[in-house]
Amino acid sequence: KKKKKPLIQTGRRRIYHQESPERISTALSVLQTYKAFAPYEVEFSSDFELAPAEVVKYAHAKDYVDMVMSLGSRVSDTVPFTPLVQKAVMQVSRVKPASACDTLFSPGSLNAALRAVGAVTHAIDRLVAGTCKNAFCLVRPPGHHAGVKGLLKQGKSCGFCIFNSVAIGCLYALQKYPDDIKRVAIVDLDVHHGNGTQDILKHRILPPQREYQRHRRHRHHQREKTAPSFSASSSSFSASSSSSFSASSSASSSSPRFAGDVLFASVHLFSNQPGQYHFYPGTGQRSSLVHNHINIPINPLWHKPQAPPNPKRISARKANSAGNHPGIGAGSNGHSRNNTPRNRNGGGG
Repeated sequence: KKKKKPLIQTGRRRIYHQESPERISTALSVLQTYKAFAPYEVEFSSDFELAPAEVVKYAHAKDYVDMVMSLGSRVSDTVPFTPLVQKAVMQVSRVKPASACDTLFSPGSLNAALRAVGAVTHAIDRLVAGTCKNAFCLVRPPGHHAGVKGLLKQGKSCGFCIFNSVAIGCLYALQKYPDDIKRVAIVDLDVHHGNGTQDILKHRILPPQREYQRHRRHRHHQREKTAPSFSASSSSFSASSSSSFSASSSASSSSPRFAGDVLFASVHLFSNQPGQYHFYPGTGQRSSLVHNHINIPINPLWHKPQAPPNPKRISARKANSAGNHPGIGAGSNGHSRNNTPRNRNGGGG
């Protein structure tokens, strides 16, 4: 008899979805049933506490954390989560329609999110104490779409995420164990880009000093090049360049910045070009060496591959363009096509 897919409730409709409680139980049953590890090699544990709000605020803004904590204390039914974040934290006038929301908040969501963070911090404590060699945290809800304020500024959905457990764990490790943990690598293998994790690390981690200084010198050099023209375009460029780093610094002025060598690497699908299907979240096209963020976007299979250019057609096009510019190609002998003498040193004018 074919087993049915797990059901989840979303408002008035029921739909099948992979982000359900069965995701945890199924993975655990596979690990325990097939005995991939000897009994002395692995320990299955759920003995850890909920993470306190102070630890969650390592990564998330105070107003966002306070909003989620308040919501968790008074919610009595399942409610759409993204519009609440847009209204209370982002303070936007037009919010996402409740009927189009995929991220929901129920009476058990707050404890689940705090417990997910608690699992990660508990694993870090045990690793530093030497009671285990490594740890794997199987938690839900997921977290890598949750940024500093939960929903990113241009984000369309919270992506089933409430608190970013991995980013919080990174900052928790650097803050609590500065002598033991000096470098952290976050490798995100997912069909979607970890835009929330990148947003948190950009605003909470001090960029490497050498790259930061190089970036500032480059911006200063660009401003010097455009300053003498006094044109509107140069002034707008200097404004945008000067705000590139002040935006991140101002966003984190009221919250701690953590020193450390943190690498963020994400492998994901990307589709957000003009005329293409917008694949959520539509970010992660480029890397940021200043912040040590490496993005590896993968072209989706539904994109039609572009035919390779015809070398014969290209060479013919080059020949035609060369003939229209004396002194290049056909005019390299110093004469144009009508044999009128030109610059004999190779230039056509």
